[in-house]
Amino acid sequence: MVKFCRVRLRWLFPSLGGLSLFFASDGFAAAIWTNPGDGFWRDGTNWSSGRVPSADGGSTLITNANTKTVTIDAFTLSTNLTINSLTISGSATTTNTLLLQDAGTNNPLTLVSSELKLAQGGALIITNSSLVLTGSFSQGLNLLAGDIVLHSGSIRIVEDPAVTNITVLARIGRTNAASLTINGGTMEAGTLRLGETPFVQFASQGTVRITGGLVSLSSELSVGDGISGTGLVEVLGGQLRVANNQTNITRVGDAGVGQLVVSNASAYIGNVSVARHDGARGTLIVQSNGLVHLTDDLSIGRFSGATGEVLVAGGQLEVVDNQIWVGREGLGRLTVSSGLAQAQSLEVAAVATNTSFGTVMLIGGSLVLSSNLVVGSESNSIAEMVVNGGVLTVTNSNASALFDFRRGVFTMEGGTMTVDRLLVTNSGAQFVGNGGAVRARGTRVSNGRPFVVGDGTKPAVFELLGGTHSFSDGLVISSNATLKGCGTIVGNIVNHGTIATNCSAVPTRPVIVNVDRTGNAVRFSFDSENGFAYTVEHKIVLNDPSWTVLRTETGTGGSISITNTIGPEPTRFYRVRVE
Repeated sequence: MVKFCRVRLRWLFPSLGGLSLFFASDGFAAAIWTNPGDGFWRDGTNWSSGRVPSADGGSTLITNANTKTVTIDAFTLSTNLTINSLTISGSATTTNTLLLQDAGTNNPLTLVSSELKLAQGGALIITNSSLVLTGSFSQGLNLLAGDIVLHSGSIRIVEDPAVTNITVLARIGRTNAASLTINGGTMEAGTLRLGETPFVQFASQGTVRITGGLVSLSSELSVGDGISGTGLVEVLGGQLRVANNQTNITRVGDAGVGQLVVSNASAYIGNVSVARHDGARGTLIVQSNGLVHLTDDLSIGRFSGATGEVLVAGGQLEVVDNQIWVGREGLGRLTVSSGLAQAQSLEVAAVATNTSFGTVMLIGGSLVLSSNLVVGSESNSIAEMVVNGGVLTVTNSNASALFDFRRGVFTMEGGTMTVDRLLVTNSGAQFVGNGGAVRARGTRVSNGRPFVVGDGTKPAVFELLGGTHSFSDGLVISSNATLKGCGTIVGNIVNHGTIATNCSAVPTRPVIVNVDRTGNAVRFSFDSENGFAYTVEHKIVLNDPSWTVLRTETGTGGSISITNTIGPEPTRFYRVRVE
């Protein structure tokens, strides 16, 4: 008895004038587009085999000369929309475009267990249509170069159900510049990598631009994946979602150069490293009306040799239940010029390594921490923090939040800092209070230097919010500086300015009024009394035992207005505490 097995053979002849010939063992040659001009996918005369591509044929190629558009429309039969691999390419001067136009989302172009490859001169445009890639063994979307645009409809890159434990990849920019644009609709994928260079000599560039719709990733996002690769993700509308996966970290600058920009849009991500490995450079920018919500830690300059930067220039950066690490083991910088950045805690060069450098600049806006602010470590790190405007809040409803200044230089030039407990006990910590307002519920300074309020020129305030304030080497109130509020001071006071403490005043409980919600923006106001501290807090579930601090305001004697950009939750509760 003779047994026969079915084997697929694929032969490539690169010498035939750039024409690649593919044959399948079932007798059908690969489907190669031969029409030198535009035409419809469903017309068999446009193909080398004389028949429309199908799953029982070989590979499908749109690679011949001249600029042209191949169209899949509503009249294309579903039997001609399930194929094996598809390659689209042109040249440096010509473009071959596959257009999916009004084919409907229920009649997708489906690639079974293989890849969609675009090279130089290749383009794919999808409008009111759908593309499904059922990959296996890491094959999925391989955008070496060229462009893909999704106007409406969907792109789904899913695992082959017959293969387990395989992550199907979507690669953008591997040999040249490549771009993926989402103007509407939905893209679903497992892993998305930009600038993944298979060889060092390829200085590839991958760009993903989202202006509407949704991009949802179940596994990982790597921007600037390869050593010589560059990646850019711009979320300028719509929404980006990356599942919280503890084993697959979102990397903005993995080994190469990466940038993520969010403006007038939302990004919901798990654990994020901005510049992860040695030599990597990464930048995260949050701009006006942008929301970046993390459900795990944010590391800026994750490992030794990495350089990361985060800029909050409007909108919100939320790491509410986790930490922001600035210079975790590499070099990191966080700058807030407007908008809101909030986290459970902020660690600035707080890891004891020889390569940990961290810088935080608060120029405007608000930086809100509900647990701890740790600046420097007690050994080799280099830390710097400057408050030159805006509001820094390190407080919670239990009055237990700690500003632990261990090493480096902290400079207060302007703005307002409100803390539950201020701890400066290490000789390597230099606190410079040139201007602005420092407000504390408790203080302990024993770093071998007097605690000086003001530089003698700028207006400066040190306000006691109750509690005990201990100064081992004395408290100095400079000219143009003021000590006010109420609390217990332990240590000598040298006064060259104004002492205006007052422990008798009792504020009136504030009432929230003028509540309004427009889209994702919630606005309200409350009346204030001059000089008192008002802490605005919120929660999503009313019976949640804890509140999250939104911001702290100093009473002016007039109305204070609050604007908060929220996520997709249907309700959010607010309260205002006064001290």
